[in-house]
Amino acid sequence: NWISNLSELSDRDEKILNRLRLKVRSRLKQDGLKRIAVIMPKAKYPDYEQRIIIMKAAYDADLRSFETHEDAKDWLIEQNRII
Repeated sequence: NWISNLSELSDRDEKILNRLRLKVRSRLKQDGLKRIAVIMPKAKYPDYEQRIIIMKAAYDADLRSFETHEDAKDWLIEQNRII
């Protein structure tokens, strides 16, 4: 599991970042990454939906977005209980 906090990083080019993400995608999968919880408050990202679509395309994992760290953590805990 991975929590990525983007709540203070609004000046990012997701398409450029995807080039880097794609380089490590297979390694992350090989190492067992199954879930990514992204903390990305919609109010800070006017292009929120597009950013999520771009990020989901780069990772071979269940990527979900959340408004708060607590919500992200709760989701990961619940997902780990299901397995």
